Amino acid sequence: MGNQPTKEATIASIPRGNGLLNINNNGNNHIGNINGTSMNSNSSKSNNKNNKNSLSRKEKKAKVSEGIMQQIVCVNARVRGGYLAPYGNYKYLLDCDWGIVRSLIVGRRLAPFYTPLEDDPCEEIRVNGSLDKDKIRIKIISSLSKRGLHEKCLKKDVIEDDDTDPDLHRINQSHNSLKRRDMKEFQNNVKIQAWELQQEQENIFQQQIDNVIDDKIVELYTEGDECPICFLFMPQPMNETLCCHQKLCTECFIQMKRLPPHIPHDQPESQDLISECVKCPFCATEPFFVQYRNEKQVSPDDVRPQWKNQLTSAKRKIARRELAATALHWESAVGDSSLEDRLVEQTLRLSLLDK
Repeated sequence: MGNQPTKEATIASIPRGNGLLNINNNGNNHIGNINGTSMNSNSSKSNNKNNKNSLSRKEKKAKVSEGIMQQIVCVNARVRGGYLAPYGNYKYLLDCDWGIVRSLIVGRRLAPFYTPLEDDPCEEIRVNGSLDKDKIRIKIISSLSKRGLHEKCLKKDVIEDDDTDPDLHRINQSHNSLKRRDMKEFQNNVKIQAWELQQEQENIFQQQIDNVIDDKIVELYTEGDECPICFLFMPQPMNETLCCHQKLCTECFIQMKRLPPHIPHDQPESQDLISECVKCPFCATEPFFVQYRNEKQVSPDDVRPQWKNQLTSAKRKIARRELAATALHWESAVGDSSLEDRLVEQTLRLSLLDK
């Protein structure tokens, strides 16, 4: 541990106990039941379609599970005095690529995730004119012990509440509605598993804290500073904005992302959707980049590379609606069935491109 470890980083694999396996097995068994039902159909084409959709759901669940599990702060997954997973100042992030985030940290292109403190633990000692290393060490260890590896919360707090009427599912039995409910239930189950695994890591941290917090960690926090976004105290160096050279912690940086695709504000009549890039939170410069120790710059798009696909998908949905509306208009006004057929065919083609 420290700035000069034997390897660039000691990355511990995410604990994969029976809990996580149970989650995955439940997901697979559930999908298997769907496949089993679909195989009763007489149409082989329908079977292939259902199997393809089931595989897609399986992959989505695996991706969600991996994303949540990679946000567990592990005692042994340390790099340069920090960690490869966020402390938890914000909620679970499911829309960023955690594999990319971790590789950027290991590759020294982003600062590690540090355990943030409410205040400078050494401020009172400095005011009294004392720089006693033993007192500073005791103070920092005490502060880190109180904060723990991860933001403390109850198990029930990690579950995402369903704002809809609990009896709505009895009325709305559409395929998409059932899929959304199934995915939300799956996410909540994985979050509970992650919470339990995080508690195990927390216990290990508290038992081994004297070994975990070495002299290098103490030195890092002695020379720390406050992030101007979350106002929490943590080691330096932090990330630095390329435009105005302001400090920024990694946990705040990964919260920044493009707005959902929308019509340009200055062109409300336009039907062309856009996706605006992130602006600097300090000086509003765009595009926004950060640097860590003068390495290659990183943008919010780097940790969410799927934004282009989302924009393309949104444009296709708009195109489908326009074609469907045009088909209805021509059918009622002209009654040209051949034109209607062509428009419907084009709508179906756009739908297939989205899958």
